[in-house]
Amino acid sequence: MKSYLQHLFRFPALLLSLVSLTVGSLPAQTFSNLHNFADGPADGSRTFASMTLVDGTLYGTTIQGGSSGYGILFSLNTNGTGFVNLHNFSPSEGSHPRADLLFSGNKLFGTALLGGNAGSGTIFAVNTNGTGLGVLHHFPAFADAPNSSPTNSEGIGPSGLIVEGNTLYGWATDGGLTGGGTLFKLNTNGSDFEVLHTFAPLSNGSLTNSEGFSPFSLVLAGNTLYGVANRGGTAGNGALFAVQTDGTGFTNLHNFTRTTSSPSTSGQTNSDGARPASQLVRSGNTLLGTAAEGGRFGAGAIFAINTDGTGFTNLHNFAAVGRPPGPQTNSDGFFPNKLVLSGNTVFGTTLNGGPAQRGTIFAMKLDGSGFVTLLHFPAPASPANTNSTGFNSYGLSIFENTLYGTTLDGGSFGFGTAYRLDLPPPPMVAIARLSTNVVVQWPTNSAGLTFTLQASTNLVAPTNWATVSPSPVLVSGQNTVTNPISGAQKFYRLSQ
Repeated sequence: MKSYLQHLFRFPALLLSLVSLTVGSLPAQTFSNLHNFADGPADGSRTFASMTLVDGTLYGTTIQGGSSGYGILFSLNTNGTGFVNLHNFSPSEGSHPRADLLFSGNKLFGTALLGGNAGSGTIFAVNTNGTGLGVLHHFPAFADAPNSSPTNSEGIGPSGLIVEGNTLYGWATDGGLTGGGTLFKLNTNGSDFEVLHTFAPLSNGSLTNSEGFSPFSLVLAGNTLYGVANRGGTAGNGALFAVQTDGTGFTNLHNFTRTTSSPSTSGQTNSDGARPASQLVRSGNTLLGTAAEGGRFGAGAIFAINTDGTGFTNLHNFAAVGRPPGPQTNSDGFFPNKLVLSGNTVFGTTLNGGPAQRGTIFAMKLDGSGFVTLLHFPAPASPANTNSTGFNSYGLSIFENTLYGTTLDGGSFGFGTAYRLDLPPPPMVAIARLSTNVVVQWPTNSAGLTFTLQASTNLVAPTNWATVSPSPVLVSGQNTVTNPISGAQKFYRLSQ
């Protein structure tokens, strides 16, 4: 949970002197376009991946551009200066890298969707200065069946990695013995590659199976891997699954339900969402993710589920968009994509929707409350596909109080951007005594982010922070909590 201890105050039961800070206005978040991708041999073009921060420098990949047109590895300062094309990918080492980079043991690890010895993709490692790129694993050649998905022994199109110690875990969205994708692991030195799970084939004449098809995510908790499959499941709309790190104990946690046509919206609707296609995030025993389609209004949904498969719930259903050929606009976005977690606040992006149909950045609490749209990406100029920010944002990461993201399209040249969104600083609080009560106040957040007032009787671990009751009320534009001065001393903090 993100907590702001710099605004921590102690209020003993019989405190006579008052502790207070001046309450100021809270500025909104600030958007900065860090880099406009220009394509060509010196620069990249279009990126699906989030950027990774290492020692104050951002690292990322593009799927196109560079000297060969197969994508690049780049670095960039957090203020937008110092862009460097660190490496131009070639077909022999892997092409079109699209997964988030990992940093471990002084190296960056990633996957290339295609290329390598057999054209099925690779896993690579590289130094942060771009030197020493080595292919850890080449995925084998595949057989292309006319009426079914291509197959091979290990998977096609590796699309992401996670790391634990000296072990990399990953997923390939296609291939394997059934064509439905695989889960795999290998050591960070490239040794001991092993397929952990091959997804069950689809039933004849349908898109359904018992497990899901085309994995799109993994997150690790203890010895268990959790993930999403974009297709398959009992309704053909994807599934959530768990499997042990040794490949045993595969369990289907949730099957996304069938969708039905809606006469008033462009999407297919259902109760829980459809076609999950983003990385899961974990908070304790809760997994959160996005369904790109479906939901109550057919524009996608954000969901939560316990790691044991119980308690599935929709935290947010994105608002309906109009049917083509009319504009597909709404207030909060359409086709949710990326989620990142900071404390008890979830941030994310949508690819489409919003007032300009080009997607949004949003935030909400872990329980789904306090949903707010932080940014609407503007429409591009036609036919140049350019705008000031970029649009179609697939990549998003958070470090400290700043979101860093990437876009697939738009920007000054139409080939996407790297950007940052500085979130407002935590609000200052004021504490005053009023007769036999203590009054705690803090300003309302102009950016729409919410903060919770918590209290504890001590600061010695393990500290038990509890939400202060009653809930704040609005008094003269300030969030205000009034409690009687009684019992043990208390320390107060705001938590986001």
